[in-house]
Amino acid sequence: MFNIGLDSLTQHHEERIKTNDFVRLEYESWMIDWMSDHKLQQTDASYTQTCEILQKLANESGVDDQGIVWERMRFNRERYRKIRRMQAKSFRTPEMENIKKMSKNKEEENERQLIQNKYFYGHRLTQLDQNVSIGHFQLLRNLKALSSHEIYFATNQGVNYFNFKEPWVESQKVVCENWLLGNYSVFDNFQNFIVLGSHDGNIAIYDTDKQQYVQKKFSLAQGEGMIVNHLQIFQEGKSNNSVNILSSTNDQTVQIHDLESMKVKEIHRFKEAINIAQLSPDGHMLAVYGDCIQAQIYDRRSSKLIANLIGHEDFGFALQWHPNQNLIATGNQDRTCKLWDIRCLRENNSNKSHCYCLQSFEGYQGQISDIKFHDDKLIFAESIDYVHIYDQKTFKLHQEIDIFAEISGIDVFEDKLFIAGHDHMFSCLMEFSTCNSIHKINGENMLVNNNELHL
Repeated sequence: MFNIGLDSLTQHHEERIKTNDFVRLEYESWMIDWMSDHKLQQTDASYTQTCEILQKLANESGVDDQGIVWERMRFNRERYRKIRRMQAKSFRTPEMENIKKMSKNKEEENERQLIQNKYFYGHRLTQLDQNVSIGHFQLLRNLKALSSHEIYFATNQGVNYFNFKEPWVESQKVVCENWLLGNYSVFDNFQNFIVLGSHDGNIAIYDTDKQQYVQKKFSLAQGEGMIVNHLQIFQEGKSNNSVNILSSTNDQTVQIHDLESMKVKEIHRFKEAINIAQLSPDGHMLAVYGDCIQAQIYDRRSSKLIANLIGHEDFGFALQWHPNQNLIATGNQDRTCKLWDIRCLRENNSNKSHCYCLQSFEGYQGQISDIKFHDDKLIFAESIDYVHIYDQKTFKLHQEIDIFAEISGIDVFEDKLFIAGHDHMFSCLMEFSTCNSIHKINGENMLVNNNELHL
């Protein structure tokens, strides 16, 4: 994706031994001495104290949040950021990219200014983990938060578990299948169930309580290129036994199956491949976005089109309902995230309704790949390097978290934000906490706690 990668930035070739050695060059010996006198404890109090001390150490060592020692690089961080932006490969649909380039009002990417900067989240912990993977460069929803310190994340063969309260313990395999190697596309989890999709239209369902498969290889679609683009496990009705799977695939269908029996409950057919589908919080509306410019909202029961979301310029891969159901956000390859008010429907000449766009937010380099609403914040990730946070009241307060990696996935739980980054040398799992729940932020992010040194 880039002509100059992180692995080519070291000043001396002999330094590129392996990731862990490279990251530890500047402060490994000091940290070993310190850790010999201080044992990491699993209690919250000692865990927090340990984080504070290690953050101070990292700050003094010139290490950034991701664990990169920039003093050992040929470029400093700021210069490499500019180079990386200039050399980022566009995955825009070619004809739509040409239309965009012809626009006279197109902003210069490097000149875009933030309205106002405020830190919602402070960096807490980074774990370098080369198991972090992405199944497809356009399907980047590969991380799920289980609690305020536990996550699942995608590997190239399945799903791993990691606990940020035990950063000295390596991530553990939860589901690992040989047939998913190079074939994995997406996953979701709900309660004790994990469902994984593949590039060939198959899914696997695993029960973590029973440690066995409900379905090991179930076919949703058959044929070449029948990628499972999105999966969502959801519970419907008052019965605890009514657990379903919502799937979106390249066969131009959205299907709902009963999780236990895999009996088909609903099939919705479309004119193009569907990249993501989500039910509204009350379950009555179905929002879909596929290989088309407009996202659409349908009445689930009647299949009647309720609204077109008109304003994007390329294909879409992300959407998210607000919990109040009055808002929906969409993400697109045109590098914008748009927020829509579905209460403001109006008729156009074709007798099809479309929604009012409240706000449009622009990214820097990649498609908008994942979106979250949490408390009073709108959070969205680009496919490369950036996660953006906006306040939902004025949309003027904005924080950017930037790393050097493909963003494999993001998720939130209570006061925590988690990010998984995939890179040849610096794949990582990152934990951030809201500023009022961790340390006072004084104008800059907290720095990395390197966890690759085990006691």
